[in-house]
Amino acid sequence: MWLTEKEAQKYLKVSRGTLRRLEEDGKVQVYRVGGQRLRRYRKEDLDAVMEPEVPRVELWQRFTKQARRAILLAHNGARRNRVDAVDTSHLLAGLLRLRTSVAAEALSAAGISPKALQNDLAEQTKPGTGEKKKELDFSSDAQEVLRQACAEAQELGSSQIDTGHLLLGLATKEGDILCQLLANYGVDRQNLRHLVQMKQQSFLSSG
Repeated sequence: MWLTEKEAQKYLKVSRGTLRRLEEDGKVQVYRVGGQRLRRYRKEDLDAVMEPEVPRVELWQRFTKQARRAILLAHNGARRNRVDAVDTSHLLAGLLRLRTSVAAEALSAAGISPKALQNDLAEQTKPGTGEKKKELDFSSDAQEVLRQACAEAQELGSSQIDTGHLLLGLATKEGDILCQLLANYGVDRQNLRHLVQMKQQSFLSSG
């Protein structure tokens, strides 16, 4: 079964940038058709690279208390906005409401006021018009951010997923709102990652 690029993104629940990185790493084979302009993917190839889903309870237990609070704040914020799902903007908003955290410290070290970033975010997001729901699912993009936060924690040698890892997960989404805001402040992801690592070590030593 053949899939288009958008269908492959939806099937893997990843962004376009992540799909391209999988291609560059040789994990996904892309086939060119239509004079090399169109990209097509075999479903069988995508099945081979799909990682098994981490059970929600198990993943939730890996988040620190502050990271859990940020996610709960994101869920509550999405409910207040009367939207259908918790998206990346809600995760960022929840994260920015924590004034004392690795994420807040890393942003401040990068010369970005979390409060100013919160105001910038509020200007770019609009409330929904739907019915206020008690429980909301996470959008595919938000789920990808949580998975990426898990990967960041592992890569930085942490057994737990903290606010800094959530911040880096949000900064991975090319074209997403945090990437746009960081670009406005002249901060790149690599520098942010370095600051998160430094602040994470500082929080651990002070704790």
